[in-house]
Parts: sequence; C-alpha cells; structure tokens
Amino acid sequence: MKGACLARGMTWPPQTGLVVVSSLFPRPSRLLRTAMSFTHISLLAGMAVVTLPILLHLFGQRQPQTVEFPALRFVRQTAVEQSTSWQLRHFLLLLFRILLLGLLALALAQPRVHNALHGSLMGSAGVALLAALLTLAAAVAYAGRRPRAIWATCLVVAVALWGVAGWWTYASLTSGPKLPASDQSAPVAVAILVDHSPAMGYVYQNKSRFDAAKEMATWILDQLPVDSRVGVFSGAPVRSLALDPAAAKSQVQRAELSGRSIDLAGRLRAALELVAQDELERKEVYVITDLDRRPWVSAPPGLREAVERFGNQVLIQVVDVGGPREANWRLSDLQLDAEAVPSGSDVGIQVTVHRPERPPAGNIATVELLQEALDPRLPIVRNGQLETARQTVVDRQVVDLNDKDSAGIRLQAVNLAPGTHHFTVRMDQSDPLEIDNQRFASVVAYEQDPTLIVSDDPEIGRMLQLIVDPRVGTAEPGGQRSTAVIRYAQLSSAELDDYGVLCLYDPPLLAQADVEKVRQRVSAGGGLLLLLGPRLGVPQQVQGSAIESLLPGRLVDQAKYQTIQFLDPAAPTHPLFHVFGATVRDIPWGQFPVFRNWVLADLRDSAQTVLRLSDGTTPLIVEHGLGGGQVVTVTSLVPQADTGRDALWNGLWATDDPWVAFGLLLGAIRSLSGADEDVVNWQVGASVTLRNDTRVYPARWQLFLPDGQTRRVDTTDGMLLLGSFERPGTYRLRGIRGDPVARGFSVNAPAEDTVLEPIGADELAELLGPNSFRLARDRMELESSIGQARYGSELYSLVMLLVAAMFLAEQAMSNRFYQIKFRRYQGT
Repeated sequence: MKGACLARGMTWPPQTGLVVVSSLFPRPSRLLRTAMSFTHISLLAGMAVVTLPILLHLFGQRQPQTVEFPALRFVRQTAVEQSTSWQLRHFLLLLFRILLLGLLALALAQPRVHNALHGSLMGSAGVALLAALLTLAAAVAYAGRRPRAIWATCLVVAVALWGVAGWWTYASLTSGPKLPASDQSAPVAVAILVDHSPAMGYVYQNKSRFDAAKEMATWILDQLPVDSRVGVFSGAPVRSLALDPAAAKSQVQRAELSGRSIDLAGRLRAALELVAQDELERKEVYVITDLDRRPWVSAPPGLREAVERFGNQVLIQVVDVGGPREANWRLSDLQLDAEAVPSGSDVGIQVTVHRPERPPAGNIATVELLQEALDPRLPIVRNGQLETARQTVVDRQVVDLNDKDSAGIRLQAVNLAPGTHHFTVRMDQSDPLEIDNQRFASVVAYEQDPTLIVSDDPEIGRMLQLIVDPRVGTAEPGGQRSTAVIRYAQLSSAELDDYGVLCLYDPPLLAQADVEKVRQRVSAGGGLLLLLGPRLGVPQQVQGSAIESLLPGRLVDQAKYQTIQFLDPAAPTHPLFHVFGATVRDIPWGQFPVFRNWVLADLRDSAQTVLRLSDGTTPLIVEHGLGGGQVVTVTSLVPQADTGRDALWNGLWATDDPWVAFGLLLGAIRSLSGADEDVVNWQVGASVTLRNDTRVYPARWQLFLPDGQTRRVDTTDGMLLLGSFERPGTYRLRGIRGDPVARGFSVNAPAEDTVLEPIGADELAELLGPNSFRLARDRMELESSIGQARYGSELYSLVMLLVAAMFLAEQAMSNRFYQIKFRRYQGT
C-alpha cells in the first residue's frame, strides 16, 4: 500500500482522515496555549515511558494450561472463580504504574494555568477523582460478583461524572482567560500610575512616600523587556503607550508632588481602557500609592464594571508604599476677615490646629503669623535663588491640646499700609508631613474712596462713618478725609465729585435738583447705597417722584408682617458677602426677623436680588446698574436704634452684637467702591485671574513662582490670565509703571487632602471588585504577584502530590499482588 502510494506521487500516510479529525477537535497545542502552558513542554515526551509497564505485564502473562482430568475439575473451578479477582488486581497494578509514570512526566513539564482557572480546574479534578472512585467501586463489585444493580449503578454514575469532568475541563481551557506567553522576553503593554497627592510627601525613615513610589516604578520598568510599550500617568493626560522603558524612567524621575489630591480612580479607568486597546498579548497596569482614602473617593461611575470587563485581559497590580502612619500635626484652611481692607485697617486670620492621636513630642504647639515687608523692588532672582522681602513675626499663639484633638485660634495683623500683603501661618511642630504645617494668605490694603454719608440723625451718621472707616476720630493719617457726614439740607451744596461712594440714610422725598445731582455722580462711575426708611412717606407719594429714578423698581407698598419673616441669601457669592468669608451659609439668618419693609415691583433688567425674605419672593437688598455706577438698595431700615419710640423695622441692629448688620453695611460699601473685585487667595489647581486696569497698573508683569521660576504675563482684555498652579505658596507679580509696582496672590493645598486616612483592602475590593486586582507591599510580594499573573499558577506541587499518592497506591497494590501464591498445574 505504501509503495503504491509513493509510486503514484501520493503522500504516506493519506491525509484525508487527519483533516476530518482536526476539524472535529481543536489542536492540543492551541488548547494548551490559550489557558495552560508548560515550562518544559519537551519533557511531556517522557510520557512514552508509560508503555513500559504495559509491555512488562503483557510479556509476563502466561497462557493457562487446559486440564481435562476429572479429579482436578474442582480445582479448576476454584481457580476460575479466583481468576477475576486476580485479573482486577493485575489491572489496578498496571493502571497505578501507568498513572505514576504519566504524572511524573507531567510534573517535570511544570504545567501552568491562569489564576482565574485554578478554581475551575480544582473543581473538575475533584469531580474526576470522584468518578475514578466510583469506577473502581464498580470494578470491585463486578469482580466480586455483586448484584448487577450495584456495579451497574456505580458504572453509570461514574460515566456521567467522567463526562462532567471532561466537559468542565474543556470549557475552562477553551473559554477561560488566555495565559500570556511564557517567553519572558515578550513585550508588555504597561501603564504606571504614580500617586502624587500631597499625602505622598509623608516622610518615613528619611524617605518620602513619593520617592519610594518613584523607586518602585523605576524598578518595575527595569524588569520590562526593552521593546515594551509604556504610559506613565503622573500629571498630564496620557493618550497612548508611546514610551519605551528607558524614556518612561526619565518621565518618572521628573514627576513632582501635587498640591491637591488626584483622581486616582479616574486615572485607573483611563489606563485600563488604554492598555486593553493595545495589541500586545501581555497587558499590565500598576498603581503605586500609599492607599490614602482621598484619591479614591471620587471614583467615576462604571469603574468596577470596567475593571471586571478588562480584568481577564489586564493585570491590575496595586503597590502600597504607605508604611506606618505616625504623627501628623496639621493646620486647617485659613479664614480671613476680608481679602481687601482699607489701608490702616487690621485683618484677622482664623485657623484650626489639629493634633494626631498620639503625638510623639507633647500636646503643645506654637503658631506664628509672619508678614512680608512691602518692597516693590522685590522679588528678584539672584544667582538662581529667589530673593524676597524680609518676613517678620507679627503675632504668635500657643495652643494647648492636652484635653482635645483640635483648637481654633485667631491671628491678627494691624495697621496695614497700602499694597498687597503676603502672610505665612506657620506651626513649629515638625512632623513627617510638612505641607500642612504652613498656610499662605494675601490681603490687599487699598486707599479707600472717600464716602459721603447723608443723614439727619447725627448718631446714625457717626455709626455709619465708623463702619466705613474705623480710623475716624483717631490720629492716623487719612482718618478724617475718607468719610464725611452731612444733613440732607446740605446735599445741594456738597461737592459730590470728591466722593466715590454716597450713602443716603432714610432719605425723604428729595428735590429734583438733588436727585439729578446724585444721579449724575453715580452715572459717572460712583456708588450709591440707599437705606430706605419711613421718611419716604406712603407709596403714592413716591410713585412718580424724582427719587424713584434711583430705585431698582417701583415702590408699591410698605409691608407690615403678621407672620415674622427672616433673611435668606439669594446670591451668596455676591461681593457684598465677601466680608463674611466662607461662612455665609453658616450665619444664623433665622435669628434676625424682619417686621416691615418697602415692597419693590417691576425690577429693572440690570437688578439682582442679593438678600431676600424667607417667603422666597420679597427682595430686601437689591443691586442694579445706573450709567457707569452701581446702586445698592436696602428696603428695611438699618441701622436703627431700639429707642422704644419708633417701631422696629427689623432685628438686625436691635441685638447685643449686631455683627451681621455691620457686615452687610460694610460689604455694601466695599462692593460699591470696587474693593472686592479681585480674589487673591486660591486653591491649587484653580485658574487664577486678576483684574488689570492699564490706567492704574502696568500692562506687562513678571510672575515669580515660589521655586524661583519666572514667567512674563501680559494684559488680555483688562485681565491677567495667570493659569493654574500645583504648588502651594506665595506668587508675586512685579511690574514697572514709572516706578516699580508689586502685586501678588497666595495658593494653598486643601486641608482635607492631607487628612491621613487609609483605605482598607476590603473597601478597595468593594470599589474595584473582589479578585480583580493584586495587592503587594514590597518587592518580594510584587515579584511573586507578577510571576503568578504573567506565567500563571504552577501545578507542579499539586501534580507531585498526585505522584506521591500514586506511588503509595502502587506499593500497596504490589504488596497485595505479589503475596498471591501461584501454583503450576501439570496437565496429563
């Protein structure tokens, strides 16, 4: 047959049957490559040795001799009865020897499976073991001539279990996750996420967590094949895996700590999607972090679903470089009385000191307020170093926290000269995390526009004058020029152009000429504060009068409430509220009832309700534009002394501490003078902008960063667009407009970003999904974790355990088999 085929030019053996078989069953090599691989696959050829016991047993068999002598019939019958048991033992011994040699060859080949399949294969192995035991039981029952129902039942169940085990194994190997190539030189698609949140600056054993994270990232990159594709998530967004390991190491070393907590969970999702799209077979994502809670709290929706979707394709390895969390003293965010104050004023700064649970150096801390001197010639960069004006300690507080975890203090700087003042709040407690031991603040002291107060009540006029400028009546320069008080009879002769802000307290129906005079001053860019009261008369008198042209709408009624109304901020971010700092919503507005107010209707298009009543519709403070200026109207009289003669309009002033009324009036005056137009205290990451009127300030500035770098900034549409900053500190601007001019602002890290609170492994599993990531805390654990993920779980120990079991079974069966005394019967 072979010769005929070769003579006809055909191949031997014929390939037809092989094609049919290969189409019905997957190739073994492909099956093993998808879910199982071997360290030494060539050693599987050693399974050929399993034929040795078969050959030995076959050649060792002897043909039984036929004995026809009737006297030996009983002996022959007994031998036949015992031959089935002997054959069963013979078969079991043969089977154990075959399995022993086969398992030994399999163990030497060191099979590996994907970790996700380990449980499935163990389950199928358990089913197969149960099937083997039932098969053995069926054979023993058959050999022992047990009833057919017994051995047949065992055999049927065993066959079913063998089918289940085979199907389970086949399904696991074909539909389960693929095991990456065992070639250690195969390239890897890798994304490395280095946490650079503020808490990573924590120092332990003279090394910060951030430095430890960069060292770990460098070590991981050193283990990668040179042609791997890497993306480093350490700042700017990553669009592709465009780096090789060497370039990635350079980027890791250039990474810097951020002043704010990063969105580590969001970056993890972006890294997963990026790595999963790569065509390389091996895909890995490393998250190197201290497992602080803050970077994980803003997890994007669908993160767990994304992790579970890509988990079988991508190794997610979390590396904890946190270590022990010891003492950390910290300062809260600063609360300033105001960011802009009249020159000569004082400014207060409130801060809370927090101590750790077990402070190593006592429970007492000293907090200092340092003020930088005003010197428009500075800063400058000299010999590569930033030279700034001298700082002096202007206030100091000692905080005793023996019986509490935190305490609030107030620091104060007095008599501020005109200009931008930079402050540093510093705590003397040295601890492993320095970023929250100091805070920065900037305050603008401005030359206040002169204010004219018109009031027929001299006591009220004096109160308003002191609210506008506390220097009134003192020997300080400017105290007498900043404000003036006149009566309404003097309004017609007053030089309104000398004043930037006008305040009319409880105005009567003014003459047309006086109203027009006020209107012209406001339209030219001035500010007007109207404090309406009972002297306007009745609404019918106001309607159509000259003073109505100054109002934001029509006065239709003077409401008196049977049900007490309270105050409700309608625009809490309005500059009028800046004097309250960040506590607008915390003010107990419900403690200040309103009993009477003027009702406005048909408000102008430019009108904005700043403060309203608790009914949600009635405006109490309204701002509107008038020409080039602004008008703020208060519809309920304030301030108003509780004399007992006149009915109270509200409870703002009739209290032991009218601080809310004081703040509202001061905020209104400051907003009208334009003092609160700029914010000079920012958080890291915010986009910083400053107004820059080129009629007052230079058009070009030089920006000095805290690390000594400089940047040129030009005016754009009357604004300085300075961008965002990631480093806390004082940022200084210097320009030239005839003489040097200095400005600046401060940037702080949010206090909540340095609250050291670790996230547990269980919480992380809840966030990402159980068994979807690996956690390592040092290089040894990381090496083991990476090895299992890249090359799968080795089955060597398990197979060797089976080898030992087979060896013991073979020894036991051999002893029983060779104890049988065989007799040779001679036939006649």
